[in-house]
Amino acid sequence: MRVRHRALELRRHRERVWLVSISCAVVTLWALLSTAVLWRGFEWLGTQAQLASSVWQLGFLVFCVMPALVAAILLLAKDTHLADHTGSYQG
Repeated sequence: MRVRHRALELRRHRERVWLVSISCAVVTLWALLSTAVLWRGFEWLGTQAQLASSVWQLGFLVFCVMPALVAAILLLAKDTHLADHTGSYQG
Protein backbone atom coordinates (compact mmCIF):
# COMPACT_ATOMS: atom_id res chain seq x y z
CA MET A 1 0.00 0.00 0.00
CA ARG A 2 2.82 2.42 0.85
CA VAL A 3 4.61 1.60 -2.39
CA ARG A 4 1.48 2.31 -4.43
CA HIS A 5 0.90 5.55 -2.54
CA ARG A 6 4.50 6.62 -3.16
CA ALA A 7 4.26 5.68 -6.85
CA LEU A 8 1.09 7.77 -7.18
CA GLU A 9 2.81 10.65 -5.39
CA LEU A 10 5.81 10.47 -7.73
CA ARG A 11 3.55 10.32 -10.80
CA ARG A 12 1.68 13.44 -9.67
CA HIS A 13 4.95 15.21 -8.98
CA ARG A 14 6.23 14.29 -12.46
CA GLU A 15 3.02 15.62 -14.03
CA ARG A 16 3.35 18.92 -12.15
CA VAL A 17 7.00 19.28 -13.21
CA TRP A 18 5.97 18.60 -16.82
CA LEU A 19 3.23 21.22 -16.63
CA VAL A 20 5.59 23.80 -15.13
CA SER A 21 8.21 23.03 -17.79
CA ILE A 22 5.72 23.47 -20.62
CA SER A 23 4.43 26.69 -19.02
CA CYS A 24 7.96 28.09 -18.75
CA ALA A 25 8.66 27.25 -22.39
CA VAL A 26 5.44 28.95 -23.55
CA VAL A 27 6.11 32.05 -21.43
CA THR A 28 9.68 32.29 -22.74
CA LEU A 29 8.54 31.98 -26.34
CA TRP A 30 5.78 34.55 -25.82
CA ALA A 31 8.24 36.96 -24.15
CA LEU A 32 10.66 36.67 -27.05
CA LEU A 33 7.98 37.25 -29.66
CA SER A 34 6.25 40.09 -27.86
CA THR A 35 9.56 41.82 -27.10
CA ALA A 36 10.49 41.74 -30.77
CA VAL A 37 7.09 43.19 -31.75
CA LEU A 38 7.29 45.86 -29.05
CA TRP A 39 10.83 46.80 -30.14
CA ARG A 40 9.63 47.30 -33.72
CA GLY A 41 6.64 49.28 -32.48
CA PHE A 42 8.77 51.61 -30.37
CA GLU A 43 11.20 51.99 -33.26
CA TRP A 44 8.35 52.91 -35.61
CA LEU A 45 6.87 55.39 -33.12
CA GLY A 46 10.29 56.93 -32.54
CA THR A 47 10.82 57.30 -36.28
CA GLN A 48 7.36 58.80 -36.81
CA ALA A 49 7.87 61.25 -33.94
CA GLN A 50 11.41 61.99 -35.17
CA LEU A 51 12.94 61.08 -31.81
CA ALA A 52 16.56 60.21 -31.26
CA SER A 53 17.23 56.47 -31.00
CA SER A 54 18.27 56.78 -27.39
CA VAL A 55 14.92 58.37 -26.47
CA TRP A 56 12.66 55.63 -27.89
CA GLN A 57 15.05 52.94 -26.64
CA LEU A 58 14.83 54.41 -23.14
CA GLY A 59 11.04 54.46 -23.49
CA PHE A 60 11.09 50.78 -24.48
CA LEU A 61 13.28 49.93 -21.50
CA VAL A 62 11.02 51.79 -19.06
CA PHE A 63 7.92 50.19 -20.61
CA CYS A 64 9.39 46.69 -20.21
CA VAL A 65 10.86 47.14 -16.72
CA MET A 66 8.08 49.18 -15.11
CA PRO A 67 5.59 46.33 -14.46
CA ALA A 68 8.22 44.34 -12.56
CA LEU A 69 9.24 47.39 -10.54
CA VAL A 70 5.64 48.22 -9.64
CA ALA A 71 4.97 44.61 -8.61
CA ALA A 72 8.13 44.54 -6.49
CA ILE A 73 7.25 47.81 -4.76
CA LEU A 74 3.70 46.64 -4.07
CA LEU A 75 4.90 43.32 -2.66
CA LEU A 76 7.48 45.09 -0.52
CA ALA A 77 4.89 47.57 0.73
CA LYS A 78 2.47 44.75 1.50
CA ASP A 79 5.06 42.85 3.53
CA THR A 80 6.11 46.00 5.36
CA HIS A 81 2.50 46.88 6.12
CA LEU A 82 1.53 43.41 7.32
CA ALA A 83 4.56 42.75 9.51
CA ASP A 84 4.34 43.89 13.10
CA HIS A 85 7.31 44.86 15.26
CA THR A 86 8.21 41.27 16.14
CA GLY A 87 8.58 40.30 12.47
CA SER A 88 5.54 38.04 12.38
CA TYR A 89 2.46 38.64 10.29
CA GLN A 90 -0.76 39.97 11.69
CA GLY A 91 -3.71 37.62 11.29
